[in-house]
Amino acid sequence: TSRLVGNPNLKPEDAKTYNVGFSYRGRDGWLDGLSFDLDYWRFNYQDLIVKQNEQALVNADAACGGCTPDSVIRSNGAVVQVRATYVNASSLETDGVDVSLGYAWDTERWGAFNASLSGTYVNSYRVQTTPNGPKISAVDNRNATNFARAIPDLRFTAGLTWSLADWQAFVGVNYVDDYGNDF
Repeated sequence: TSRLVGNPNLKPEDAKTYNVGFSYRGRDGWLDGLSFDLDYWRFNYQDLIVKQNEQALVNADAACGGCTPDSVIRSNGAVVQVRATYVNASSLETDGVDVSLGYAWDTERWGAFNASLSGTYVNSYRVQTTPNGPKISAVDNRNATNFARAIPDLRFTAGLTWSLADWQAFVGVNYVDDYGNDF
């Protein structure tokens, strides 16, 4: 079993965020109904508050021969409980691009249509779990052994909506790029 316990030594996290973007909305002729957004973002966190990874705790305990009895509780050599807590990770730096494109048009006979495409590209996602530890590239990785979530570098959603009087239909697709398994 897993149990989440408190941490009286937790410090507040600090972040520097940057974002620059561009938006366009068409108004005339064939551009009427067109929308386009492009954003570049960058986040730098220090003392990031993260939940410890239970599997990483068990792996570390096994590697040191059971040196973390407060975190990994064993009975007759078998793990019976893992006690994770929230801790301050050293840093997280990430940047990427969000983009969305849409086009809406109306026909008198066939109804109204709205096509959309939106996605995110993660250029970098670097984590540092300890103050003097290495920075780990977490993009395109499952990240089972550190605090980062699974980070594919590309994901997008596309869709088409149709409506006419009381009728409406939608078809869409979601794409998430693959990522490596570090477990």
